[in-house]
Amino acid sequence: MILYLTNNCRRIIFGGDSHDETWEHIISKHKEDVTNIDLLIAPHHGRKSNRSYEFLDILNPNLTFFGNANHENLAYGAWNNRGLPFITNNQANCLVVDANTMPMSLYVTNENFAKRCNPKTYFNYDLKAWYVCPITKE
Repeated sequence: MILYLTNNCRRIIFGGDSHDETWEHIISKHKEDVTNIDLLIAPHHGRKSNRSYEFLDILNPNLTFFGNANHENLAYGAWNNRGLPFITNNQANCLVVDANTMPMSLYVTNENFAKRCNPKTYFNYDLKAWYVCPITKE
């Protein structure tokens, strides 16, 4: 697990292959640092991994990215049961975050997905992706 702090103090967690013991340690030693984070790159790419998802109650991410996987292999329930938003590479293709904005902004390379999420989307030529939304809880 990696906690990345942006220049404007936004917090991104890269979950990697963190399992229950890792999350228990992180929460017991660094709870304040990981509470109510901005963005979670889901552990195990968001796949079901025979684990506890109680760490989500503390992290409470504004948004979570899931990697590519078959629909039936993703742990949608753990996020849905908590009302936590997520997006998958399957839906949006490449996910791009502009961490220099406040709040951070989400862009994707799938134009159709961007247009479904935000009819006023626009293409950012620097990021080579379509704007979707700010990464914040509304």
